[in-house]
Amino acid sequence: MALETQTTENMALYSQWVRMWNGELELSDQIIGDDFIVHLDADSCDPQVERRDSRAVRAWVDATRSRNDEMTYNLQDGPLVSGSTVLAYWRAKGRARTSDRSLTDFAKVGVDVLRVANGKFVECWTANFNAVAVTA
Repeated sequence: MALETQTTENMALYSQWVRMWNGELELSDQIIGDDFIVHLDADSCDPQVERRDSRAVRAWVDATRSRNDEMTYNLQDGPLVSGSTVLAYWRAKGRARTSDRSLTDFAKVGVDVLRVANGKFVECWTANFNAVAVTA
């Protein structure tokens, strides 16, 4: 496959990743490869569990979204593509449910590094941090 075609396809694949995080959970079947593995920082998910297939990724995204109202996941920079590697800087914001079930505004920023094989994501490294302020 020509490098330019691979770059375009991997950028489109990341666009589907963003759409999945914005609630189109069924996209996980199209974009997550067999034996997918994700490497998370300590702030990314509680508890730490393995995500090895599209069903597990869909459950992870759904669980994250269910803890928040009005969550949006937006690309801030990228995706940058080099061969089979996709790198993107993102921002998620919304209203998080607290332990007393009230809602509070939140914003997180993060970086995803994803590896593509056979047109699907097969590995992901992600780190996220609380953003200083919610911006439009």
